[in-house]
Amino acid sequence: MGKTTIVKGNVFLTTGGNFKVHSNENIENHSQKQVIQKGADKGVTHNKPKTATLTDLKITKIEGPFDENGKLMDKIGFEKFYTYKATPSRKPTEAEVKLLKWATKNDNGVIKELGGVASNNQLSNDGKIIISIAINIDCEEARVYAFYKKANESVSVNVTMIEPLIIFVCGYWNKDMPYAGDQWNEKYWGNGLGNDLKYYAKKHFNNSKQLFLNGAGNWYSQGGTRWGKGEKFASERFKNEKSKFFKEVYKDKRKILVISHSMGGAFAEGMISSLVKKGVKVNKVVHLSPADTSQFSVTLPDKTYQIDITWDPVLSYKNLDDSQTIKGMKYYGLIQNPKNDEFGHMYTKEEAFVWKAFEDLEKIELLFSRSETKYERLPSDGLGPATTIKMEVKIYDTKKLIHNTIFEKIKKDGKYYFFDKKIKKYYTQN
Repeated sequence: MGKTTIVKGNVFLTTGGNFKVHSNENIENHSQKQVIQKGADKGVTHNKPKTATLTDLKITKIEGPFDENGKLMDKIGFEKFYTYKATPSRKPTEAEVKLLKWATKNDNGVIKELGGVASNNQLSNDGKIIISIAINIDCEEARVYAFYKKANESVSVNVTMIEPLIIFVCGYWNKDMPYAGDQWNEKYWGNGLGNDLKYYAKKHFNNSKQLFLNGAGNWYSQGGTRWGKGEKFASERFKNEKSKFFKEVYKDKRKILVISHSMGGAFAEGMISSLVKKGVKVNKVVHLSPADTSQFSVTLPDKTYQIDITWDPVLSYKNLDDSQTIKGMKYYGLIQNPKNDEFGHMYTKEEAFVWKAFEDLEKIELLFSRSETKYERLPSDGLGPATTIKMEVKIYDTKKLIHNTIFEKIKKDGKYYFFDKKIKKYYTQN
């Protein structure tokens, strides 16, 4: 077909029916001023062109996860890279290799595409598209998908995370003082009959893997010294690839929960400081009746909790010149000894009600209810009469408690709340 050129001052085309222009290529309108189109009845319609299909390629199978030696793994570590292989329906072009998308789904059932990873796709010698992916979602199981258009359950692979690890760090123990614990291993932490603190901690973390460390010093040891020993211990184990600690903590990339008692708190924080520097994922830290609290600090304040009990004769001595909480502690709970005896310090390492108190401290929400005036009577100091003080306080309701623990005092996000036994609510002092 030829070319038509019209050069004229004005051009008018009038028709009583439809006017159509078809082109196999472009239609261009040029004007020194405006291009005006009017539709008196239904306006002007511009159809959007259909998006061209990028590829007809499909993925028929996914395999993995494989470790660095090509071994198919039945369980994987957290934030550790493993190789996955996608089998295409035909040999892909170089461009099609880079178009392949990947996604993961964790326990909650939401498929999330992994952005920015397609450029890492590689074509292997056997015609499969391979990539290295790390699961960094907090979950027990996940699925990995490879697709061009839409993720499909039938073309995915299930992966199971390695069991989390609980590291128990004991405090002072003495064979001549059974209530303190006569050994530092598993028996330090309760009776093992399925109703102690250790059992509920394991249940809380869906855990079947535990490691027991000795964080004690002698009776007069200082927190700063034990912190240094904990930091040194973790650093030395990092250099010893044959050690059990290296395999369980550094190599396998497990999620970690640290539980300490008494003197073990300082040792644990020194260890945690080293672990964090080495990239270990420490999910939670629970300190039970920590000793010498002013001589070390919390490493992970947003993930660390402290539980104390009253009355505690051990800490009445060990923490006499120390603060009540570890430096930097944001979450603290003081509970009452339900047995009202002198063994409170022992109970915090083995009794189930102590772990349940931690679970309530972790979940509790305090909601402002009202302001009111509170009067508190102070006994005589022997030099004068008893007095009554007036306080303006704010009253709070609670929610999300699991075990209905009553705390004498709570520190939540750095703010202290006290329990009023008469009205059974928490309050803060202005």
